[in-house]
This record gives sequence, C-alpha cells and structure tokens, in this order.
Amino acid sequence: MRETDIVLYQAEWCPYSARVRRKMTDLLLAYKLVNVPRDHSLRTEVEEVSGQTGIPVMVDGDVIIADDDKIVAYLEETYAWKREGSPMSLDRQAVLVTGASTGIGAAAATLLADASYEVFAGVRTEEDRARLAALGPRMRPLLLDVTDADSIGAAVREVAATGLALQGLVNNAGIVVAGPLEYLPIDDLRRQFDVNFFGALAVTQAFLPILRRTRGRLVFVGSINGRLSVPFLGPYSASKFALRAAADALRVELAPFGIAVVLIEPGAVRTPIWGKGRAAKESLSSRIDGQAFEHYGTAIEALVSQSLESERTGIAPEVVAATIARALRAQHPRAQYLVGRDAQMQAIVAGLPAAARDHLLRRALRLP
Repeated sequence: MRETDIVLYQAEWCPYSARVRRKMTDLLLAYKLVNVPRDHSLRTEVEEVSGQTGIPVMVDGDVIIADDDKIVAYLEETYAWKREGSPMSLDRQAVLVTGASTGIGAAAATLLADASYEVFAGVRTEEDRARLAALGPRMRPLLLDVTDADSIGAAVREVAATGLALQGLVNNAGIVVAGPLEYLPIDDLRRQFDVNFFGALAVTQAFLPILRRTRGRLVFVGSINGRLSVPFLGPYSASKFALRAAADALRVELAPFGIAVVLIEPGAVRTPIWGKGRAAKESLSSRIDGQAFEHYGTAIEALVSQSLESERTGIAPEVVAATIARALRAQHPRAQYLVGRDAQMQAIVAGLPAAARDHLLRRALRLP
C-alpha cells in the first residue's frame, strides 16, 4: 500500500476512541498524517484532505470514500458533540519528554509531535535545543537537567506559562554506568541513581500538580534490566529496579486522582546510551585500580562486545516510541509494556531459580 492510498483525517474537533488512537499511532510510522485546517466548510475540508475524489479517509475507525455524503453528516454531528462535550481537543494536548536529545527520547518526541501533540522536549544543551526546534512548530524544546532543582523549576514555569494542558510526562532521561561493583567509585554509583532514579522522581514531583489538574498520565522508561540484573551493569540494573518499584508504588498512590502510571521495559535498543557507556568505561580505566582489570578485564571486554552487538541488532528507538505513544493514548493502559522479543525472553529468565538464571547469564555473556 502506498502512502497516498490512505489519509488519516484528524480535525481538531474530531474525537477518537482508544482503539482508533492506537491504530493511528501504529500507522503514523508508515503513513502520512494530514492535519485538517478548521476554517473551511466540512465538505471543502474533506475534499482538500483527500486531494481527489475516491481516496479513502479514515474517520472513527471506518474508511469512507471522501465524496460520500455520509462523511459530511458524520462530521457535522461529531462537530456539534465535540463542541458541547469535551473541553480538550486532541490537537492541543501537550506532553513532556525528558532526555529527548537522542535515542528513545528523540524518537518519542518526534512521533508525538507528528501525532499532533505539543511536545516539550527536555534537552541539556542549546545546540540540541536549536536542532529540535527546527523540526516543526509542535516541537517545544526546553533546557532540562533532571539532576538540577533550579533547572526543573524553570521547566515547570516554562510549561505552565504556555497555558497548554499537560496530558503526559515521559521520564526517559538516563545514563549507563558499567563496571565491576567491587571497584566502581561510589561517586559513579551516585551519578547513576541521580539521573536514572532520583532525577525521574524529582521531575515527577515537580509536574504532578499539573498532571493532577489534567488527570494526565505518567510514563517511566525503564528497562528489562529492571527485572533481570546483568553482571557488570549492576549500577544500571539497580537504578532500573528502583524505578520499577517507584512506578509500582506511584501507580497505586495516584490512582484515586485519575493519573495512570505506566512503565515501559524495552530490551536491547539501537541507542547512543550504550556508546556513552563504552566511553565511560574507557574513562573508568584511568580512575580505578589496575587490579580491577586483572580480575575482570576479560569479562568487561565481553560485556563491551555484547553492547556492540546489541547496538547492531537491537530494536529501533522508534519501536519503543510507538509503545510510549500507545501507553499515552490507551483508555486503560497496562502497568508495564515489554518491548522487543529479547525483553520477553529475559522476563522469562528473570523468573527462573537463581542457579538457572546465573548459568544462563554466564553462558550468554561468555563469562567463566
């Protein structure tokens, strides 16, 4: 099917069911999304979107030929209902994504902006801010360091000043600290938790008053390593275990306020985070005792090779981004979403007895 064979009709006032929204999210990766201007007659809008008579238009899950009078009647009825029944238009919903400069965060911000969300994309440098701002009017990059209270406070004020209703917070910012726990500097471990765990909670606390008013949604980007701890990725795994525990607690605590809490658990993803982890490993070699490499050098190199393989064979960040979008739009989202076949397999391994689990991990990582 060619891109021009289907058009997703998304007027500002046209309501979509959760089923249709999920379908739209999936199709966005393959088909062109057309935003319909509101200042035309309904029939003119339909004709302009279709481009020519006979191209299908998807409305509320049904594909209707553009010149069919039923589509006009449907839209007129929908328009009146939307005006009376819903103060929130899909086109004006806003989402904040942290760690949006690269990888999963960048893919999620781009996909959500294409899906007509106003996206506040958290980045740490002016260079990244300018680069994302050039992607379109719905992309609203802002400087946000999740480990800095002043930066978080400034981001809250910037979002609030726009007057947009924040419907979702996606806590994605994260780093990888790798190495043997016996020798890793404690400051490195603290840095791991400052970004991956405390940073996510700090941003959540700061934005929850806004999400409570909108009955918005809270999404944490965790990892399958929050279920299955991997040797020499102990700090990263520990931070993701902690994030999973926090998400479980928040899901129950915030339920009375209508705030759904979702944890995304991807497996291996083609993302720069692992490249940053290898750079940190090279830096680590200059800061720890040489005896560490005498004891663990072979194992560390095996882990680096495994990371390289994961970058080559892992799922694309856009796949995780589509799951994030689905979690934001689902009427009744799941508590956790496993993303990727390897995540599904590792979730099974995580439930095995410790001896069997350890054996499989050593074998997979080629450890003694």
